[in-house]
Amino acid sequence: MLLTMTSFLGYAYDFEYDGLYYNILSESDCTVRVTYQKLGGSSYISGDIVIPQKVLHTSRTYTVTSIGESAFESCSGLTSVTFPNSVTSIGVSSFRNCSRLTSVTIPNSVTTIGDDAFSLCSSLKSINMQCEVPIECESSFPENVLKKAVLYVPTGTLSAYKKVDPWRNFLNVKEKNSSGVDAVEADGKL
Repeated sequence: MLLTMTSFLGYAYDFEYDGLYYNILSESDCTVRVTYQKLGGSSYISGDIVIPQKVLHTSRTYTVTSIGESAFESCSGLTSVTFPNSVTSIGVSSFRNCSRLTSVTIPNSVTTIGDDAFSLCSSLKSINMQCEVPIECESSFPENVLKKAVLYVPTGTLSAYKKVDPWRNFLNVKEKNSSGVDAVEADGKL
């Protein structure tokens, strides 16, 4: 029985880098996903985090391409998360029950968001979507988030977002220039 308990409490990650935990997806492509620290539990990360695009392990540089299933589930101290433009998928229940999560920025590289990725995240105030094409998903945003949070979408995509679940269920949707450039002015020189 002790052997069974020990294996259940085993680690669910391949390595840790700067406070986050990772599984190697491909040694040949040098890709990893963010995961949780132990089987049966999350990594309990708190505060504002920016997930890095690249991480170093055993003298090799790996690209972060996804957020694993339940990676941050029940991290009640997590307040905001920003993903690098290398992430293409956000896993099932990856941020489920992050009760203090107020802000999420999702880059245009993301193509899939797993079921319940943000369910029970009742403190969300802003979701910054940088995807030009809305991602259809079942992320189960809480009712209060759909009513009160602001969903920021790229300029010119409002009508597309209003046609796709779950984004069409948000009451407060605003277009935002996500290029980082507010305006371009001519300098008068040719």
